[in-house]
Amino acid sequence: MKRTSTDNDRRSVGPKRQGLNAKVSRFDHPPPFICLNCDQSFEVTGQVKLFCSELCKEEAKFVRYFRRCSHDGRINQADVQEALEIRFAHIMAGGYPAQERQVPASMRAKVIARDKGVCRQCGEAGTTIDHIDGDANEMENLQLLCSGCHNAKTKLRISEITPNDERYPAHSKKAKLLRFRCSAPRPVRPCDDNKLWPARYRDIMAEWRKARRNDPNFGDS
Repeated sequence: MKRTSTDNDRRSVGPKRQGLNAKVSRFDHPPPFICLNCDQSFEVTGQVKLFCSELCKEEAKFVRYFRRCSHDGRINQADVQEALEIRFAHIMAGGYPAQERQVPASMRAKVIARDKGVCRQCGEAGTTIDHIDGDANEMENLQLLCSGCHNAKTKLRISEITPNDERYPAHSKKAKLLRFRCSAPRPVRPCDDNKLWPARYRDIMAEWRKARRNDPNFGDS
């Protein structure tokens, strides 16, 4: 049966719109930078980027991780399901500031030594350095937890947006789209493809760099 093209086949792939299985073609006059996750145009100064924000980059990474877990069967494991639920909630809340909450290795060692390598909640082997409140990397604000206790604490802090909240329509729409990208038979966007994305990333970045070399003013407003 003859297949008709759809909007999904013409999603933006960096500098040009490409089919999901097409190679990035060479070009002389590329259009403005377009986010691979949300299709929004954005200005780039300095380093080339493929996403308009850290949140868009995090969303695409989550979709690839979800699809990878689905393909290899890990999604059937309870701990993986819990991890996916928490990552999804973080994204819907605006993203997780991983860099801001990163604990230096020297401080991690001090916390582990102080807590004797065990979870301060249940006494099992500790695996995660937890910020008790806020992002401050200070001894009194850090504790060692096991993954189970850390996840339980995180889930307690997740607040659900209800239908009577004015943010609910936009929140619900985004959640449905993100879930669809995770479960679609084929990747909806090139950045959703957990198998081919590494090669596509290199190809697209090479094209952007080539464009900037050919036109020093490319991307400037």
